[in-house]
Amino acid sequence: MVELARKILRNSVFNSSRVFISGFGGFAFSVALARTLTPDLFGIYALATTVCFFIFQLDPGTGYTAVRYISYSLGRGDEASARGYFRFLLKIRLILGFVFSSLLVLLSGYLTYQVFDKPELLIPLRVLAVFLFFFYLTDFLDYSSEALQNFKYPSIRHAIFEASKFAFAVPLAIWGYFNGIFIGMATATFVTFVVMIYLFNKRYKILVRGEVALIESKRVARFMSFTSIGSISGVVFTYVDTMMLGIFLPAEYAGYYRAAGGIIFGIASIAVISGVLFPALNQLEGESLVDAFKKAFRYSSILTFPFAVILALFSDEIIKIIYGVEYLPAALPLMILSPIIVFNSLNFFAPLFGAKERPELGTLVSIISMIMNVVLNYYLIISFGLAGAAAATIISRLFSIVALGIISKKVLGIGPDAESIYKPLIASAAMFSSIYLMPEPETLVIFISEICIGITIYFVMMMLIGGIKREDINYIKTIFGI
Repeated sequence: MVELARKILRNSVFNSSRVFISGFGGFAFSVALARTLTPDLFGIYALATTVCFFIFQLDPGTGYTAVRYISYSLGRGDEASARGYFRFLLKIRLILGFVFSSLLVLLSGYLTYQVFDKPELLIPLRVLAVFLFFFYLTDFLDYSSEALQNFKYPSIRHAIFEASKFAFAVPLAIWGYFNGIFIGMATATFVTFVVMIYLFNKRYKILVRGEVALIESKRVARFMSFTSIGSISGVVFTYVDTMMLGIFLPAEYAGYYRAAGGIIFGIASIAVISGVLFPALNQLEGESLVDAFKKAFRYSSILTFPFAVILALFSDEIIKIIYGVEYLPAALPLMILSPIIVFNSLNFFAPLFGAKERPELGTLVSIISMIMNVVLNYYLIISFGLAGAAAATIISRLFSIVALGIISKKVLGIGPDAESIYKPLIASAAMFSSIYLMPEPETLVIFISEICIGITIYFVMMMLIGGIKREDINYIKTIFGI
């Protein structure tokens, strides 16, 4: 188990570097655009990219399926089957890439004039169709690399892409050419695709060349049919709030919400290790699987609760420092959305169900939570605007993770220990109270000092109530070889 932990740690480091590059790069790109554009034009940018990625995420889980079956085959030394799964899913990905890009072009006029009633959207949507095609194909190569438990490749991909975005798009924004932003993004993803195809062909010959075994296509189709439902649910969770804000409110509200979401999901993505854990879980059974799940859940819980508290307490200061006072309306949704950092980091149920080849276990929950999210967004946005969109997301996500946890415990007999949740929650309450009683920070130094004091109080409280034990410290030392 220690060796597995070291492997997961090593992969987590590479995955964290990828996520940091992607998250920080994308976040910095958004901040650069927000400070260059007016809030209404930034809102148009947010809507256009939201629609693009909404269609992108309609993928029926081809990447997730590739990780499941390629890693499964390689774990049993069956390289021919691994190649079979890779090529079969790559063909599906190529067809879907063309379909999705064409769909974005065909729908661009209707979305621009009938749905959003914002004429400035037309050209960005059509240009982003090119971006979508190459981004979608390059993304599949990331999944294939993850199936080999090699997370270096995605880090390289995102480093090239983020650097290219800044090189091609930001200067055009500064020069006042708004549509040039999307041309720059399309150029960046094409350059990244060309470089990554060359590197992948050179580095991963095990998937590209050699004998190909016949695969159980029906088995893959069944797995993908259930993961597609979860994928669609994820699409709704991630993008429907911004799109509905664009429908019911002026464009700048979508920009404010994007500003808050950029901070939340940037931090949340760094804290998530479920993508790293999934290939490893595929090769575990019995008590080893249960132990890996519980340890991952517990340590993720310990580390992510303080982030949520900090964002909730300092939302105004964080928005002003990062985006400027023009985007201060984003502070309220940032505060409401802060628990998502915890929800995302603790959602190990999808990779667990996938490892057990039981993706259908979460299907009903995905459908219910998706419908709940749409309905709540509709009513709460009309009534409360930005705060309503954030509240709808929190309520539906909380329902989802609680329901998945109950199903996992009842059907698979695998679930987190109760103390993995309530002890970090108690320590977080102590942290929240201590910071709340401190004076409002007037300088950056005081702001950072109060955060450091709060984090210290959190970890001291965790040790006092037994949330962090000596065996945990010894386990971490063993993993790091200390």
